Amino acid sequence: SEADAGEVVTFYFRTEKNGADAVVLLEYDPETGALLQEWQMKRLSWECCAGSVGNGADTNRGIDGSGMADKSDSRFDYYSCALTLGTKTFSYVFQVTWGENVCLYNRIGLTEDAAAHPFRLIPGFHVPEWSKGALMYQIYVDRFCNGDPTNDTETNEYIYLKKPVTRVTDWKEPISTLDVGRFYGGDLQGVLDKLDYLKSLKIEAIYLNPVFVSPSNHKYDCQDYDHIDPHYGVILEDADGLVCPEDTDNDRAHKYMTRTADEQNLEASDAFFSRLIEEAHKRGIRVLVDGVFNHVGRDFFAFKDLQANRENSRYKDWFCDVNFWGNNEYNDGFSYGNWGGFNLLVKLNQRNPEVQNYHFDTIRFWVDQFDIDGIRLDAADVLDFDFMRGLRRLANEIKPEFWLMGEVIHGDYSRWANPEMLHSVTNYELHKGLWSGHNDHNYFEIAHTMRRLQGLCHDTRLYTFSDNHDVERLPNKLRNKAHIRHIAILVYTLWGIPSIYYGSEFGIEGKKEWGSDWPLRPCLELDKFRDDLTTNPVTSVYAALGRLKAEYPALSWGEVKELQLTTQCYAFARVLDGKALVAVFNNGDGPAEMEFQLPVEANAATDLLADTVGAENVMVSLASGRMKVQLPSNYATVLRLD
Repeated sequence: SEADAGEVVTFYFRTEKNGADAVVLLEYDPETGALLQEWQMKRLSWECCAGSVGNGADTNRGIDGSGMADKSDSRFDYYSCALTLGTKTFSYVFQVTWGENVCLYNRIGLTEDAAAHPFRLIPGFHVPEWSKGALMYQIYVDRFCNGDPTNDTETNEYIYLKKPVTRVTDWKEPISTLDVGRFYGGDLQGVLDKLDYLKSLKIEAIYLNPVFVSPSNHKYDCQDYDHIDPHYGVILEDADGLVCPEDTDNDRAHKYMTRTADEQNLEASDAFFSRLIEEAHKRGIRVLVDGVFNHVGRDFFAFKDLQANRENSRYKDWFCDVNFWGNNEYNDGFSYGNWGGFNLLVKLNQRNPEVQNYHFDTIRFWVDQFDIDGIRLDAADVLDFDFMRGLRRLANEIKPEFWLMGEVIHGDYSRWANPEMLHSVTNYELHKGLWSGHNDHNYFEIAHTMRRLQGLCHDTRLYTFSDNHDVERLPNKLRNKAHIRHIAILVYTLWGIPSIYYGSEFGIEGKKEWGSDWPLRPCLELDKFRDDLTTNPVTSVYAALGRLKAEYPALSWGEVKELQLTTQCYAFARVLDGKALVAVFNNGDGPAEMEFQLPVEANAATDLLADTVGAENVMVSLASGRMKVQLPSNYATVLRLD
């Protein structure tokens, strides 16, 4: 929940009917855990309270975003109290008493430790409105679209990983398992050329994998945070001078050094990126960049200084675990901390104030120079928490609507996504449930994941995806590819921030081979898919879901109400202002009939995906406040209640 200092905040707690004798709101000191104050909550008459108010704080609507319902079904009791928020973090739990029993309820449920995992309200901290449920599109630039062949990396342009790099001109050529030095030529001109295509999908934000000067095609080994890589941007000044296959260094890589260091090229590339963002903004599309702050490449200026000056380098404390008694495969004469066991990725010391300020200045520069709208923090699960708190303060300072999303794999996501640090994180937990829940014919896994995450994160929206550049693409994980439709619908209709990884809208494949991630990043030949909107069931459903997302606010703001759950069938509604969309799923190999209580009053239902390619007939009947749905085998759709 969000509120400002001085604002009156109403706290609600819901219990089973006659399930409590008293509910008390307990305030704790957020630093010491000491009890500060108690407020007796008033039991409300069911006629005047919300039909589905969540437990927590409310300024204008319920914690779940649903607001006050028109009526209660009289199954619950509601308790409330109103307080004026001060200037400091308000940390609280609920104490419930019935008979001689007393229990405490905190952010993760029932607890005996009142000070552990309390609810928190931080005055003045807000999540950017545009990000709440915005539809996002991830682009791995080198493989998306080659809009300007003149900036393509040339074969033998320089040495990388002790081998000359290679230019790949045939986008049909299979991806290599050692692909980091092979360049297909995708660039920012290609992204600009496809902005109207992205707009047709109703995309509201694009997230670009790294685009700053780096020698690899993934660009997670940044050597210059201040400039766009001219191989993605503009090359005005060029030179001769390629390396030879037998070279082991870049002493003769004059073409590469000119292309990536000449001021004309850097300034032109920066200007082009600014133009791309301006054109995206004209279309109502925000632009996010990958912020790689955990590690740098070996050509980063501070590391070059460490190589040259060793113990006397003023930057020796910028890096982790520097040992001048050690060595490495590059024969630096010292060893150092890295990321993932790769010495190409030199780990930065984020506890060093100079390193923190360097990154803060970098972000200020990106906003001032390019007007970016947010950052996806690479490897956020290993970033220093104080550093991320500083990032959040900086975000509020430089651009009120600036958005921070972190890459987090495992754990309690609320440790990272909270009012003090990041606005959101990657939802790997749900990602796993989406495909394995279908492979195992077990919708309990998906439903349980959503309940667990709601308990941990409450109304925080997590970044929802079916695949990305680090995991196998969906067609390669599913035993039944018909379930791509189910998962697309789930990504768009569950509570979260839906996203598409480039090419997923066509169902393109990508499978890890010999432990390599490169096959997950294939080339996207958009011309090849020109007719897919009318011939490809995957493309058709993605396009339709984008239109639904844009047309129906309930898919962004509506309360999620679970209606039915079995291993084979799942149904839930998104409810807003007395109207509802119902998503229904059957993962079984035979037809299924579902029956459940209507989430709102209705007389009819309309299948909103009936016109998609491969759509099947869905039988729906409504009577006596209940809804029956007959679904074909391995089928899913979205119904509007009228």
